[in-house]
Amino acid sequence: IILDEPTNHLDIEIIEWLENYLNKNRVTLLMVTHDRYFLDRICNKIIEIDNQQIYIYEGNYDYYLRRRKERIEAMTAELAKVKNTLRKEQEWMSRQPQARAGKAKKGGIEYLKNTPMILTMILFMSGINLVASAFDAVLPGFVIPNPKGGTVMLGVVTSFAGIAMIFGSILVSVLPKPKNRMKVVYITMLISLGIENYMMAFCREPWLWCLGQVIGWILVPVMSANYDVIFRSTVPIELQGRVYACRNTLQFFTIPIGLFLGGFMVDDIFEPFMEMYQSNAGLAFLFGNGKGSGAAVAMFVLGIAGTLHCLIFGRKLKRFKYKDN
Repeated sequence: IILDEPTNHLDIEIIEWLENYLNKNRVTLLMVTHDRYFLDRICNKIIEIDNQQIYIYEGNYDYYLRRRKERIEAMTAELAKVKNTLRKEQEWMSRQPQARAGKAKKGGIEYLKNTPMILTMILFMSGINLVASAFDAVLPGFVIPNPKGGTVMLGVVTSFAGIAMIFGSILVSVLPKPKNRMKVVYITMLISLGIENYMMAFCREPWLWCLGQVIGWILVPVMSANYDVIFRSTVPIELQGRVYACRNTLQFFTIPIGLFLGGFMVDDIFEPFMEMYQSNAGLAFLFGNGKGSGAAVAMFVLGIAGTLHCLIFGRKLKRFKYKDN
């Protein structure tokens, strides 16, 4: 039984009846409540989640409070020892020369102006996010109206993106260190944005849509890992906060634009276009007929845009030399 604030708005008589009822029945009870007296009388196990740790107390709420206090007191004593050690380390560090204090005065924007490699990578990812978010907006308009699609199939297709990300994360952990991380960044995105969009545009079978999602997303963790290594090892530690703030603004502001653009492309451009030229045999052969064919055209256009973006920025990124420290 799952209960959410079960004693709210109940009088004493009804609360007592509820307590007796729950105590008599041998059921598993999962409960959220602020009524500590109700907890004392009903619960025999309390699970606490604190700082990403799970603590289990075999007893009622009063027992939980006592044991929790003991645990916190022990942790506080240990933390005091750590703080004392940290204080001594900080005192030692404060006596050392501030070798990089001058660099720390630079702002994030100034650093990016003086470091074209990082700025180019951020702009590259900004374009990737634009195309990818436009794809996310187009996908429902492609799958749902399709005779072999629908809302359930849309859920299946999108779930393959998550599955691919999991396998991609495993892939990163087993692959050897690449010789050219910069090349890995733009080549993986070229494969992802190119193949996935073209497969979705031209294929009519759901299993091919799922395969396209796998190809489109399995390399994202590979790209992300190499991108992060370049970024973290290049940007000085004392500037990373400011540079990351600039990066987030430049890299992610294109996502809402892409979502708007994807919906606009389908509803106001390509669906009316395909309806106007529905008798064209060439277009029908490539993208199908009826509702959803315009979304297929949009997928094709996004594939071209993603491919060109990766090729153009790939040439720019080739000019930069990066080596692992």
